[in-house]
Parts: sequence; structure tokens; C-alpha cells
Amino acid sequence: MATTDYNPELRAALQRLFSLQTFGIKLGLGPVTELLEEFGNPHHRFSTIHIAGTNGKGSVCALVASVLQSAGLRVGLYSSPHLVRFEERIKMNGAPMSVAELATYAAQMMPPIERIGCTFFEGTTAMAFRHFADHKVDVAVVETGMGGRLDATNVLAPLVTAITSISLDHTKHLGETLEQIAGEKAGIMKGGTPAVIGRVAPRLRGVFQQHATQVAAPLLFIDDFCRGLLHDLTFDHTIASFLINGRELSRLRIGLVGGHQLENARVALGVIEQLKERFGIDGRMIQEGFANVAANTGIRGRFESIRATPRTVIDVAHNPDGAAVLANTIATLNGGQRNVRFVLGAVQEKDVAGVVKALQPLAAHLYAVRADSHRSLPADEIAHHAESAHIPTTIAETVAEGIQLAETERTAQELVVVCGSFYVVGEAIEWQQQQLEHRQKEPSAATQLEESLPSVKEQPRMSDHHRKDLNAAELLERRISLPSSPLPNDRSDTQPDTQSDDQAADGSTPDDEHQQEQPRPQKGITVKDWQPSEQPRERLMNLGALALSDAELLAILLRTGRQGEDVLQLSRRLVNSFSNLTELSRRDYRELQNITGIGPTKAVTLAAAFELGRRVKSAAFTSRPTITSPADAAGFIGPRLRDLQKEQFHVLMLNTANQVIRTEMVSEGNLNSSIVHPREVFRTAIIESAAAIIGVHNHPSGNPTPSREDINITRQLVEAGKIIGITFHDHLIIAGEEYVSLAEQGYV
Repeated sequence: MATTDYNPELRAALQRLFSLQTFGIKLGLGPVTELLEEFGNPHHRFSTIHIAGTNGKGSVCALVASVLQSAGLRVGLYSSPHLVRFEERIKMNGAPMSVAELATYAAQMMPPIERIGCTFFEGTTAMAFRHFADHKVDVAVVETGMGGRLDATNVLAPLVTAITSISLDHTKHLGETLEQIAGEKAGIMKGGTPAVIGRVAPRLRGVFQQHATQVAAPLLFIDDFCRGLLHDLTFDHTIASFLINGRELSRLRIGLVGGHQLENARVALGVIEQLKERFGIDGRMIQEGFANVAANTGIRGRFESIRATPRTVIDVAHNPDGAAVLANTIATLNGGQRNVRFVLGAVQEKDVAGVVKALQPLAAHLYAVRADSHRSLPADEIAHHAESAHIPTTIAETVAEGIQLAETERTAQELVVVCGSFYVVGEAIEWQQQQLEHRQKEPSAATQLEESLPSVKEQPRMSDHHRKDLNAAELLERRISLPSSPLPNDRSDTQPDTQSDDQAADGSTPDDEHQQEQPRPQKGITVKDWQPSEQPRERLMNLGALALSDAELLAILLRTGRQGEDVLQLSRRLVNSFSNLTELSRRDYRELQNITGIGPTKAVTLAAAFELGRRVKSAAFTSRPTITSPADAAGFIGPRLRDLQKEQFHVLMLNTANQVIRTEMVSEGNLNSSIVHPREVFRTAIIESAAAIIGVHNHPSGNPTPSREDINITRQLVEAGKIIGITFHDHLIIAGEEYVSLAEQGYV
């Protein structure tokens, strides 16, 4: 935690407060009630909105608070945990509580906090309520810490309550089933207070209905009155439209990134719907509040880019459901490529194996780290889970070291994603701030390089797709060992190479922090400056395209454009110039360079492209089984399931030609809707861009007859496939040599 501007008295008081975390979590309302009474029950002096849930509650709180702020209200926001500074937990209109106020509250409140025996969270909650009362906020949006029924925040009498989602987390304290956890969350419902419930498993509806009936709370399931449609997703925002109680909110810009923000926005809209008459909220205020949520509330760490070029993202995903949501967001943005370097740390009692499993399909490498907290798991334990999931892993110990290694070792077009716990993300933010301060204090080699290159404004305008290619080239160049002085340039080609763009968007070079002792040439670095033995162009000309690795071919493709015409533009022009591309692709390098208008540089580019294209086609379509009937599917996967003593549910993912592109085991154990969920079945299919799915599971009993549960899950999967556009072809049940197709029985 950053404490550099805290005086010694405040630092000592906060250390006493934080020391209360050592005694763990103690659920119950007695101590916090007594503490609040001692300070005049400040929580009775302002209106509140109370929000609980396993995942998404922080984003929902921020969205609601931002809209209320756009409506001209004085809005308090209480959330946890903080990322860098303690004051982040307690905000008014986006501004954290001042250090001076924190010092006053700490001095006055620590003695009774310790005398009563309050926990850290109980003491912090009381401080927040005092702050909101002292500043006469119009309304405070309050996030629960854990659960709901016995959470310290549950002393409130709110205008609205909301529950965002339910998944397995904090099972030691909240229960080991979704029903038990839902019951604890439902404990925030109050008599006569509308309760908005986000998307939850159908079987949990009864839990909420029972609690609502017991306390006489109006119950509103978001699926019953609000629909959402995702339009666009970028690294900066989400665009979606909503239909709520028959009114359309078209193409809202949400300043948080991810398809899951659609669900968070729906819950926020459900809450706002209950408040619109009281506070005079209209569509413009919702539009402004959603778009400016980060600026209005200071929310951070929700798929936030801390560096755009090359891309580095931080995210507070810390449980399997959160990690699955993170993976889905990345897959949407990068096309499901395995090109992510994860920097991962976690706290004790978290399902690290589940988190790693969710990230595995996208992980090119993982750096195991340990944040500076007594609750953090050792890095080698993180590494154990990653290696068990067959992810290449490096133990980096500290968060800063993990980020530095990831950014240094990343290859072309790879992302760095820092996640796993709030502590990890907080240290990533501190690391980023330190880097910015370092660059501001000491002009780097990047500044000199920037001065020697034309301004970005002088460059031709390019599409985002073209920029991605040039950024990949920059990354490839950084992975080449450069000499300390420029090499003589080979100017034998008739076309000039693309100029180097080594500098990042912020004016710094990515290697500044690690290689400042090596002076860089004061000119653009091109592939022609590589050592002769490292030059892919020379190797291709001497040995032919077959002798080159995929990386060398890709490097040629990216670096043999010319200023004013990037490689994609060059390729398009060439394709338009020659009508018979098939004939053109059969010619070798020497023949290509003799074609009028191509020349030596373009000939090398084309030879590399054609060879790479042949390899990709061969890898994609050779030796892939084709599924044309249930018998094909049973024959393909049946042998794997015959000797199993436990039920396993597998999926076969198919492309548009009905070829198997991937198989995956989704669950193991007793097959029922709580274990086989459509989200898990379709998650990898979305990442793989599958056209269709076939579900397969075994009956160790030897009887392939489908149960009622088998039929129900089949119907759920069919409907889920229709919604996301991936056909669910069939559900096979295999028992020994026999199988039953639910499609043939009319259920698909």
C-alpha cells in the first residue's frame, strides 16, 4: 500500500487497523452495530443502495454511482478492496477521502475499534459511513465485502438492493453449494425494498423467491424485464443496446471492457429503473454515466490497458468464473489466439487450479508471482498449478519482476495480462506509476529516437488492422540482438524497407528500463541491420523458403513493405495486379523477381507468403476426422470412455466442413445441470470459432438410456447454441460398445 505521504501517527494507526486482518474474517453484525452507535449511527443520515454478488458487484456499483453523479447528486461510493491506497475504498463523486480526514477518523475510531474487537472490514465500513454522513451525500452506493446476510454493510436500510451473480467463492464462510451461497447473498433483502437479481442459474430462483417472500421484498429478476445486445468491443470500451420495460436505450457506450459488462450494465439499469422517479434520471444521464464511469468513479483494474503499444492489461479476475470471463474478453479481442503472457498471483483459499484452467487455452506463457501480502500464495504454488495445466511457466516471485519479464520476452502480437488478485493488480498499478515517473525524470533513449524520426502526424493514416501488423514488426525487432554500433546497410534492393517504429505510443522504447546501458543506433533499425547469419531474406534467397522457420517467414512479411505502403496494402495491390494467383504462387524466388513490377524485395515477400500459406493449409485440414453421423462421433471418442468408472462429459468441436478441430472434457462426476453448464460447454467453442458442437458422455453402469437430466441438459444446450450462433448437433450417451443419439430420438 502506498503510504509515502502519511504522517507517522496515521501510518501507525493504519498498521493497527490492517493488523486486524490477521485474525481473519468474522461474520456478524454485533460489533459493527455497537461501533456505529458509539458515533451516532451515521448510516441513518443518508440514502443507500446495497449491492452484493460473487462477481461484477464492483462494476455495477461504479455504473450506478456514475449515473447518479451524472444526475447532479452528491454520491458516496464504498467498495473493497483497494488497489493502491486505503482511501480508494471511500469516495465521494469519484474523489477518495482525503489523507487529513483519514487521519482524523483513524485517531478517533481506532480505540473503540480495538476495544469492541471489530475486524478490519467492520472498522473500515464504519469510517466510510461517518465520511458519507459528514459530507451529507445524497445517496451512497455500498458494495458488500463478503456474502451479505452477516456482512458488516448489512446494517443499512437501502432504497434498492441488487445481487449480481452467484458462483463458488469463499466457500469456507458462505457454503459449499450455489444454493447456500445464494441464500447468504439474499440476506441483504429488506422488507418493502426492491431487490434486483442478475442472471443466475434457473434453479437458484427459488432461493431468492423464498427469501423475498419471508421479508416481503419486491423481487425483480433482470431476465424478466431487461434485454441487452452487444454491438462492439474494443480495448477501451463496450457498445451495447438495451430494452428495459419496453424502452430502448440504443448503442450505449460503456467505459468498461468485456462482453460480461453487458450483464453488469443490465443489473445497473435494473437498479436505476427503481430510482429514476425519485432522482429524476433520464436517458441522457444514463448515457453520460455509463460512458464516463471510470472518470466519475475512479474504478480501475477491470480489463484496463495500462500500456497500449505493446498491449498490457490488468484485471482483478480472482476466481474461476472471473477468469473465464477474462478469457472470453481476450478471445473476443484477439480471435482466440494462444498469444497471451499471463502474470498471475493469488491469495490463499482461492481455486487457483480453476483459474488456470480457464486461462489455459489462451496462455502462451505464465509468470507466477507473489504479491506483498500475508494472504498471498507462494509463487511456486501458482507455478505448480500452471505446469499441471501444461502451460510454460516461469517463477518470477514479485509482480514487478513478472511484468518486466513478460514485457521483455513477449513476441510479436502477444498480450501481457496481469491478474489473479486485487493485491497483484494494485502492485501492477504502482509499477506502472513508477515507470512513468522514471521516464519523466530521466530522458530515455526513446526520446532521442523519437526526435530522429518523423512525427506520427506525418505518417499516412492506417486502419487498426494495419497498425497491428506494424506493431508486431516492432516487437520482432526488439527480440533480435543488435550490435552496439550500426552495421553497414545493404542497399541491393530496389525498394526501401519500412522505417522502424521502435518507440511506443507514450514516446518510450519498451526496453528502456532494462537496456539503457546499450546505446541504440540513431536511425530506424531494419532487418538489413541483422547479422548476416540472422537475415531471413538472405537465407531464403540462398536456401529457398522451405529452409526457413515460420517466424523467419513472418518477419519477412512484416518488414519488406515501404514507407507509405504497409505490407497489407502492398499485398492487396499485387493480388489486384495479377489475375492468376495460383500460377503466381508456383514460381520460386528467382522467377518471381523477373516478373515486371515485382522486383527483388516483393519477390521475397511473395515467396515467404506462399510458403507460409501452404503450411497453414496443410496444418489446418490434414488428418482431421470428419463427423457425418452419430456413429462417426461414437467411433471417434467412444474408445476413450469405455473403461471409465466415473461419468465424463466431452465435447467435439467441428468446423463448417464437420471436421473435428478440438475435443475437450467439460466435467467429471455425476452428470447434472450443476456440473454441465452451457457456459462451460460453449466457452472453448467460442474461442475456437467452432461452427458446431457434439456433446458426448459415458454411462459406466452399462445402460445408455438417457435420463431426464440428460434430456434437460440437451435442451439447454440446443437453446444456448441458438443464442450464440453455434449449432448443437447431438448428445451421445455411450455405454461400452453401445450408444444412444438424442438427435435420433428427436431431442435435438
